Amino acid sequence: MISVLSIFGIFVFLISNTSMYAQNPFGDLAHEVYVSCKTGDFIKAVSYFDDSLKSKMDAGQLSYMWGSVEEQMGKMKSLDMRLPWSESNDSLVTWFYPCDFEKKASDLKMVFNMNGMIVGFFLVPPSLKNTYRPPSWIPAGAVLEQEVTIPSAGFFLKGAFTVPANATKFPVVVFVQGSGPLDMDVTIGPNKFFKDLAMMLAANGIASVRYHKRTAAYNNELRMAIESMSPFDETVEDAVNVIGSVSQLKGVDPDNIFVLGHSFGGMMAPDIVFRSQHLKGIILMAANARPLPVLIKEQFRYLMENDSTNRITPALMQEVEQKCIEILNKNFANANNLLPGTGPNYWKYLSDYDQVAALKSLPAPALILQGERDYQVTMTDYNLWYTTLSSDPKYTFYTFPGLNHLFMEGKQKSFPAEYLKRGTVHKDVADKIATWIKGL
Repeated sequence: MISVLSIFGIFVFLISNTSMYAQNPFGDLAHEVYVSCKTGDFIKAVSYFDDSLKSKMDAGQLSYMWGSVEEQMGKMKSLDMRLPWSESNDSLVTWFYPCDFEKKASDLKMVFNMNGMIVGFFLVPPSLKNTYRPPSWIPAGAVLEQEVTIPSAGFFLKGAFTVPANATKFPVVVFVQGSGPLDMDVTIGPNKFFKDLAMMLAANGIASVRYHKRTAAYNNELRMAIESMSPFDETVEDAVNVIGSVSQLKGVDPDNIFVLGHSFGGMMAPDIVFRSQHLKGIILMAANARPLPVLIKEQFRYLMENDSTNRITPALMQEVEQKCIEILNKNFANANNLLPGTGPNYWKYLSDYDQVAALKSLPAPALILQGERDYQVTMTDYNLWYTTLSSDPKYTFYTFPGLNHLFMEGKQKSFPAEYLKRGTVHKDVADKIATWIKGL
């Protein structure tokens, strides 16, 4: 039986960007081959080759080839923040895995046939296909970006400070991702949701700071401890520390600091603001108002009933629903890995937290944004925020027809596969945020 952990990694983006690798066919296999080569298990790597490729390259030949490459280019480094990606046609699926050696960067290109066997295996120069391009409407030279490193609880979080060019004093927005090992850009396939947003806001005169989450930047170091983490360890603590540091950055107006949370980051934003010094305002983007287990059940059922590429069986659906019910009833004994890397501490923390009540208790104004095509955090959540808070003028609400969880445009129903297609955050979203910030 497929475990809840593995199937959740395949289908649900709300928590972890790694789900995007496996949604495309043979993503799991590509990862297995990559790891086998990295660890020197060439017998296992070759076991995924089809017969014609095996006749040209057996395990011994692959070992010799890999050794020769490392002699010339140095040892292969960790995957770090450059993510795998794929492309496909009717008969082949090609996966590209970053293989950054000490002296030179490469991509491991693996070509799969429809039987899931590798028919082509190459080390190629890094593709420019996924090179980031800013939205076309932003004038050249309008935005400047510099690397920053912010200390937090013994970690050093690398990030980016994105500012409007030729400005000397500006508001700043601290971005908070959803949970899971997300990079500072929220890189999903060829898309970089937070980088788009940072560029767009800077073009509108507003600076921002984003950073790699500790679970991404220190993934290996935290591997043994991750299942004992709570949302405070994973998300809240670092966000509070980053917020406390941004006023020291050149040009920042210390009286105009905002926090922007997306998805789970939006759910936790009221907790972050409560623990921070005074902030000018809060921005929630696709933030769930209901408990997370409720959304997990809904997402699984939506994909099982609507997405023809899903691998969710009725038995697995029942298993997921049972785990969610237990957590909602505060029975955390079997809570491990309902989401990747989560355990009882994670769910207990959330069971004691009501994000809608927490936001209502804060003095800061809030902007609440929702894409109407979002299947992960739906209009049901938006309507709960709206019905609870809209009578108070300090809350502002916008929905965007046609936009998905990444606030990118699409048609028909949204499924995970659309995140693997290049898109851009819709300009109206950034304009609404900028107008709201300038109006406070």
